[in-house]
Amino acid sequence: MEIGASQIALMAVLNISQLPER
Repeated sequence: MEIGASQIALMAVLNISQLPER
């Protein structure tokens, strides 16, 4: 289901954003 994939993608982006790498 594309909806599930988009949800996972959003979660991944949020996780990467939270990572202290900047």
